[in-house]
Amino acid sequence: MAGQVGRPEKNTVEYFSHFVIESKVVKILEHRFGDKGYAGYYRLKELIAGTKMHRPAFNSIHDKYWTLEKTRLTEDEFVEMVELLIEMGEIDRELWEEEKVIWMEDFIQTMKPVYYNRGKPLPTKDGIITTSNNSISTSRNQQEGSIGTKGREETTNHTPLIDLKSFSAEYSTLDVPLSYEKYKSNCEERNKSLSNSGFNLWCKTDMNKGWNQKTASEVDKSNEFVTLYCPSGHMEKQADKNKIWGCFCDECEKPMIEKYEMMHNKAAVKQGKSGDK
Repeated sequence: MAGQVGRPEKNTVEYFSHFVIESKVVKILEHRFGDKGYAGYYRLKELIAGTKMHRPAFNSIHDKYWTLEKTRLTEDEFVEMVELLIEMGEIDRELWEEEKVIWMEDFIQTMKPVYYNRGKPLPTKDGIITTSNNSISTSRNQQEGSIGTKGREETTNHTPLIDLKSFSAEYSTLDVPLSYEKYKSNCEERNKSLSNSGFNLWCKTDMNKGWNQKTASEVDKSNEFVTLYCPSGHMEKQADKNKIWGCFCDECEKPMIEKYEMMHNKAAVKQGKSGDK
């Protein structure tokens, strides 16, 4: 059919791991804000995961209302929490002070497997991504609603997405996502276009030089499987231990979780019910 549009690019994440053991950061926030510190921290992560490019802003009035609604904090509490997180190295100081944009580099890096499974690189601090129509787009340009002549020239200098899955299969002992990030950075510094042939040569060089190699344990575990469970109890599946992020329930399409997460969820539900009595 004429004018048919393909599936839109997805630059949000619906799920991230929530570890049972609390970090020093969470403990400090709990000490300062009580339970609101614990809840506000993870609600902030939910906001980041669900925001395009993972760059929630806190400058316009509707951005503020939305952020405060999501975190359930007052404006003073939220700003103080952000400043604490900046001091602890959790939030990028530059983006917050210059643009009132929240960027959590370490948290974004945990999403790398999701984007790897999609065959896409992670969004960057500056909001740059490679899209399927072979263009470079930035959140800043999208907010402004237009791209200048220089921007249009830049969109023509980049090639289609590189299939990291096929490279991982060919170079099984190589940390392909890591090599790709270094290759991409090198191309950006030299103002060169990305290409499959160029990245293939890069991978061969890494292999010959022994760079970016997986550890022996990572290679040995490449064929290990783990049992995953539907959080709603529909089913369980066997999945590659290194690719659990790509396993979803066939009935409810929710991300499958490991046994310890299932047990944690059941305990939380049980504790909630006992607290209601």
